[in-house]
Amino acid sequence: MKRSDVEQTPIVSIGMPVYNDEIYIRKALDSLLTQTFHDFEIIISDNASTDNTGAVCQEYVARDHRVHYICQPRNLGPSANFTYLLAHARCEYFMWAASDDIWHPDFLKILVEALQKKPQSALSFAPYAWIDDKGDLLKIKSADYSGGSAFTRLLKICWLYDDGCFYGLFRRKFVADFSFATWWGINASNPVNNAYPLLCYALAAGEFIFCKVDPLWQNRIHLRKGGVNVRAAYTDIRRTNLFFNYLNFILLKINVLYSCADAVYRGCQSRITTVLILPALSLRCLYDCLYRIMQKYRTSLDS
Repeated sequence: MKRSDVEQTPIVSIGMPVYNDEIYIRKALDSLLTQTFHDFEIIISDNASTDNTGAVCQEYVARDHRVHYICQPRNLGPSANFTYLLAHARCEYFMWAASDDIWHPDFLKILVEALQKKPQSALSFAPYAWIDDKGDLLKIKSADYSGGSAFTRLLKICWLYDDGCFYGLFRRKFVADFSFATWWGINASNPVNNAYPLLCYALAAGEFIFCKVDPLWQNRIHLRKGGVNVRAAYTDIRRTNLFFNYLNFILLKINVLYSCADAVYRGCQSRITTVLILPALSLRCLYDCLYRIMQKYRTSLDS
């Protein structure tokens, strides 16, 4: 279904990337369509699903004029699909929505009101919850990146390193020109950690609003045997050689470091801020690499 050029532009564009998620997407769409804030559109970009996802989405297109569905002719990869949705948004505010998550009915209302009160703000967010495949609560998460300067905000994300606010509400003009980085080498098709450059870009460009309320978003964490997050353990799943595995991880972190530094400069256009935050970004990279070694060491001791 194509959007009409004559219809009134809503206030919020919600971009939902999806691939083979017929199990959870109904719950995700239902929780978005029952928001107390009604002035939004949902753009679903189906990354060439091979299951019944397309049919489910078409049901919602027929049911609600705010839902628009695009089926990509081929799988673009996760990062390109996220970029596609941002490029096709048209509203003042924008958010990505994972097809397996759940939102509180007041999610949009609270975050839109927060952004409307502070025109210089780039992003608003609130506490959120991790849930498992069954919907049971795993953990309450919270990361406040607010600060009067870009350096303060960026320093906080280097320290807290929580990318949950990637699924917050953006003032679209602050991120409209952003396109996701393509990782180098063996990480080229891997979306893991790809949220951080975007967040560095947004935090460098504008203010962050943290709404101190109860959790408004449930982020579904898919676990494999042993309770390990599937996305966090992707290298263990793909490779059995631990040495190659670790080199893969280091390359990923170098990719993240470079992309975040580049995003900071593009976001604030300040060489001084970029130079000042570079040691913190580098320490974050080093910490993650060393922490990975400690994880492997502890695992070997336990076994």
